[in-house]
Amino acid sequence: ATAGLLTQFNRQSRQIDRLVKLADASEEKLTRANASLSSLTRNLARFVPQTVVDTLMKCGYEQVASTQRRQLTVFFSDIVDFTGMTEKLEPEQLAKFLMEYFSEMNRLCVRWGGTLDQFIGDAIVIFFGAPKSRGAQTDSQNAVGMALEMQDRLQALRVKWAEDGLSPPVHVRMGLATGYATVGNFGSDSRLHYTAIGNVVNSAARIQALAAAD
Repeated sequence: ATAGLLTQFNRQSRQIDRLVKLADASEEKLTRANASLSSLTRNLARFVPQTVVDTLMKCGYEQVASTQRRQLTVFFSDIVDFTGMTEKLEPEQLAKFLMEYFSEMNRLCVRWGGTLDQFIGDAIVIFFGAPKSRGAQTDSQNAVGMALEMQDRLQALRVKWAEDGLSPPVHVRMGLATGYATVGNFGSDSRLHYTAIGNVVNSAARIQALAAAD
């Protein structure tokens, strides 16, 4: 699905470039083409991190196509005893809970300028420093700021979830690590995933596993 959207995105972008260059291109055609591209961009952002979509829009596909060695701050989070939760909740309840939880956490990821790597079950992986960096120190500070705000937001969400009948309370462990990693598109010739690989990613995961709840 992601590869198809990227192909469609690039095709639509080239079409708009041709329309702009044509002297007889009508305003109506351009309006329709721009509306189509806007819709495609919104759909693409549901499968590809927003930071990657923004880079595609501004710099083109080449900026994120190749792998690079970058200094990152990596964030890992995990819900305490999620397996126990899955045994107590109906599938519909679990799906609704995860959708709300991931949506709230992703909103904060975007606000602080992080790149959402992936959701793994109940785990969240985010990194700062690619495809765009604000400097290593600022990237790290933003990652910490995001994590702290996530914990604050979880306090409010626990009250809401308790009122909705979700039991037991949800507690989350978080880990952060800064270091160098290889970042770019990895995968097969038909499906790619923009991600980071390296010891810093493993370190963030280990720190999360050792962290106390909340």
